[in-house]
Amino acid sequence: PVLLSSDARLAEPPRRIGSDRSHLLLRARRGERVLKALAFGMGGRADELVPGAPLHLVYSPRWNVFRGETTLELVLHDFAVGARPTLGGA
Repeated sequence: PVLLSSDARLAEPPRRIGSDRSHLLLRARRGERVLKALAFGMGGRADELVPGAPLHLVYSPRWNVFRGETTLELVLHDFAVGARPTLGGA
């Protein structure tokens, strides 16, 4: 599934990852919940992410198993920062 979450915030500064730094790793907070989000191929958009600003995420959730621990993470398809975007061209 592809989902939308609005009005999240960065829990910490984003990190550019990968050998060519072309991907982003961020931790998004919504209420008390913090989830890891991966944005493949979006490393060049790191400067768009502003601490404290509303963050709107389009993502697919997936389970990640690493060293025997299973966690939920988000694979970002897109994001917007600031005012909530209008959907459906309305």
